[in-house]
Amino acid sequence: MLKKKRSVIMLFLLILLTALALAAGCGDSADNPEKTEDEKGETAAEPEEKEEEPVQTEPDTENTEEELIADDSVSYYAGSKADWLSFGEGKDVFGEKSISIIGDSISQGMNSVRMYYDSFAARFKRALGEKYGAYNMGYVSFNDYDEWNGFLNYEIHRIYDKTGNWTDRHREVSPDTPGNYSYTASASGATLEIRLDREADGIDHHINGFYIYHTAGPGYGEYQISVNGQVITSVDCDAAETQVCARSPYIEIPEGLGYEITIEIVKLSADDQVTITGISYIDQPDTLTVNNYSLSGIRLIDIDDEVLREISKANVVLFTLGTNDAGTEADINEFQRKLNVVVEACRENGSVLVVGDVIWDRYGDASWATPYKDALQKAAEAANGYFIDFTTIGNDKILDEASDICHPTYEGHRYIAEKLCRFFELEVE
Repeated sequence: MLKKKRSVIMLFLLILLTALALAAGCGDSADNPEKTEDEKGETAAEPEEKEEEPVQTEPDTENTEEELIADDSVSYYAGSKADWLSFGEGKDVFGEKSISIIGDSISQGMNSVRMYYDSFAARFKRALGEKYGAYNMGYVSFNDYDEWNGFLNYEIHRIYDKTGNWTDRHREVSPDTPGNYSYTASASGATLEIRLDREADGIDHHINGFYIYHTAGPGYGEYQISVNGQVITSVDCDAAETQVCARSPYIEIPEGLGYEITIEIVKLSADDQVTITGISYIDQPDTLTVNNYSLSGIRLIDIDDEVLREISKANVVLFTLGTNDAGTEADINEFQRKLNVVVEACRENGSVLVVGDVIWDRYGDASWATPYKDALQKAAEAANGYFIDFTTIGNDKILDEASDICHPTYEGHRYIAEKLCRFFELEVE
């Protein structure tokens, strides 16, 4: 009898356990009625499928154009850009609205071939023209061409020394001039000829007039300006104090002369020297102008302090120097001191400082220029300005490292222009 009772109890427990197991197995179907019968039966394969559900995508190292443009890599130290993007008042040494680009061959446009049209600075100028309605080319160096990697890189004009009495000076030999390039003459009658095609490459470059930049001060003489043989005006460079960034009155190109223009600068005075430092091509005077004070091979430490102070008087200073300082291992203390001159000038004038890092890695080494790159970012911060790291675009997009570790390719200039224009809220072609 006892054995029989035990058997009944064990049978009862077995039935109870089976019922509980069946109830547990039905829970999945009740909680997830959307599951199919096939899914319910795949109990063995189910764990493998759960591991595959969160698909991990490898980061795309081949940055697409859209990703490139979206990655600004910009540090902001000031308030809203809207405060100064309106360019409401003129802040340069002439009381006009302007942007100063202070750079070397990268900003001048080396490797773009047509520096006046394909460089990132030229593309930036055209984008500003589209937004603000004036296509002023602004300050252009007299360094009218340079050969690099077998390509002739050239400006929109050509400079001719007709009489042989003008001496050109550049880089560290001409530290006291904007753009660090100049022509000086002492003999009366010396004639400098500038040949310009206002429709170069079949493109209307919106050049309706120009300014001639010169040095003024005690001991400087007088020069005459002619256009296509027609005398326009004369300019006296004598002044009580030295002015490193002086210029002529605005010269409007007479109507009916066509697109091919010859500008002649003739030294009039017999004794005092005349130093011509650049030319500024203008669409509409008294409107926003970009002055590109960049020169191939220039270093920050080679620019005179007073010149830095004068060209830093602008609504915006776009500072892209540093590659040649780092490449020649220039004195880092002097580099920082010169940066402080720019920072203080921007503060005093109310100029917005935008520092652009264009010191690319060399052969995969990002540390070779670290002190200079750090100094650039600290300068932007000290000026309550902005820091744009163009190097984040990637060397593969910017350079042809097999032949050049410094200068952007044609496409590289376009990528830089896109990033710069995005910062300025512009559309680039």
